[in-house]
Amino acid sequence: MAMETMLKKLMDSNGVTTDDIVSLNLGSLEEASERSLRAFSSSKTGNKAPVEESLGVLHFTGPAIKGHSAPIEVIGNALANIQNVMNAIGASIKGFSSSSGQIPFNITSRTALMMVASPSQGSIVIHIQPKMNRIEDLCPNDTPMLDIGEEFDAKPLADESFEMFIDILSSTTEESLEHEELIELLTDLGPRAASSFRAFCETLGKDGLNLDIKWQEPAQQALTSEIKHERAKLMSEFIKNAAIESDEIDIHGTLITSTLSQKDKLRILQDDGKEVTVGLGKISKSEIALVRPGEKVTIHADCKVGKYAGGRTSTTYTGISITSDAQLPL
Repeated sequence: MAMETMLKKLMDSNGVTTDDIVSLNLGSLEEASERSLRAFSSSKTGNKAPVEESLGVLHFTGPAIKGHSAPIEVIGNALANIQNVMNAIGASIKGFSSSSGQIPFNITSRTALMMVASPSQGSIVIHIQPKMNRIEDLCPNDTPMLDIGEEFDAKPLADESFEMFIDILSSTTEESLEHEELIELLTDLGPRAASSFRAFCETLGKDGLNLDIKWQEPAQQALTSEIKHERAKLMSEFIKNAAIESDEIDIHGTLITSTLSQKDKLRILQDDGKEVTVGLGKISKSEIALVRPGEKVTIHADCKVGKYAGGRTSTTYTGISITSDAQLPL
């Protein structure tokens, strides 16, 4: 009766009649559940016309799961490791890839996840979403984004981090355990992210947990991946053997191409004739504005190195600062 009263009030407040209900197509149970979760998620913003938020689904199975039950410690460890991976990936995206030092709060506050519903039936199913809403992340303190191109391309840090998390999970499969893509992705992110992802894989392997994962951004196609505990053990060993390390270096050379986008990279022809690409990382737009293609520059960068089987290495560079080696003409 309480549910009927609540539904009646909701219908009256939105001008919905029983005739309208008859014509509704609710779709599958999963679709209806997702719509209800989005409605609950959006209601937390307090807006009359709330912006939809991203939603994730974590579906745990495996030897550790008994029916629809699992030890709190096992699931808790897995969730804590997923949050650590999110924090580390977000930090790397924002230029903090070193394994030393604490991740700034203005990053962890944007990658924090929270549960938005109780575990559902069907093994252990947990719904999650970013703790910070999209508008707050993209326009902190109600400040508008000034770059139109950036505005259309903008994505909350939690979405960027979870998308990368799924890319890493999908870099090997049960059918093919080739690990070069895995090592390339983690080398690019740096030792902190590699260490966090290895700990996540060790937890799944040790506790016998399989994970099916889904992440849905508003108006975007859902991203999915899965990992079984046997593969998690192997991935953990791959990461351990890769021995991903980082060190700060100076790169001297001629700037070939410049960019303001975090998705693109600077191209530099070094003094020894070798060309390298450098991600923007912490390099600011104001620094980029002071240099131009064809100019001699020095880039202070984080150099990350990972090892493949057979001794080959993968090296990536993430910028920290850039300066001109010559005084710009007046």
